[in-house]
Amino acid sequence: MPDIQLGGQSLRSLGAKLARFHMHDWAILILLAIVDGCLNLIEPFHRFVAQDMVTDFMYPLKKNTVLFWAVPILAVLLPFSIMKLHTKDQAKEGEKESKSPPVAKWEPSIEGYLRFLVDGKIVYDTLETIIQKAAYPSYAEFRSTGLERSEKLAKDLKWFKDQGHTIPEPSSPGVSYSQYLEELSQKDPQAFICHFYNIYFAHSAGGRMIGKKVMEQ
Repeated sequence: MPDIQLGGQSLRSLGAKLARFHMHDWAILILLAIVDGCLNLIEPFHRFVAQDMVTDFMYPLKKNTVLFWAVPILAVLLPFSIMKLHTKDQAKEGEKESKSPPVAKWEPSIEGYLRFLVDGKIVYDTLETIIQKAAYPSYAEFRSTGLERSEKLAKDLKWFKDQGHTIPEPSSPGVSYSQYLEELSQKDPQAFICHFYNIYFAHSAGGRMIGKKVMEQ
């Protein structure tokens, strides 16, 4: 096949330069593929939970468990399709025409942040109490992890109070969710662990972002 000339370079030489330029990217992609292959040899649940932590709940591997090959479809392609159903107000990828007034831009405020902290504290109080009581032995594995937030939130609220801010009472949704977690921890440990994980990792990260926005005001 003859080379296609592009100015002073051929398509073949240009492709070789491009491949060399992205050599580190290819190496990382190959490494990720190897890591992914190794992880697939490990039983999924034990990637995150040690054997001695599963005396009272097990990974729910059932006939309707999502197949491996379906994960990329559900995790990558499906979200893109769903985002297209949103309006531009809801997401930048949205394509659907909005039939309602534009969504008001969220503006952070000290009052709103205090409500967030108060509701967060009552939720974390509940989680830490559940872990200490350990209705299921596996809960005790999550004691003293360094992730505890209740005491730190109490200090944050005290600081705001010392600055002259009024600390609100916990809201109805915060109280209701705390009660729901208490009930769930007694009857469904698997579902409770899902909430526990999301609150500590997703909500904590979100709280830091909200706090940063408030401080910028």
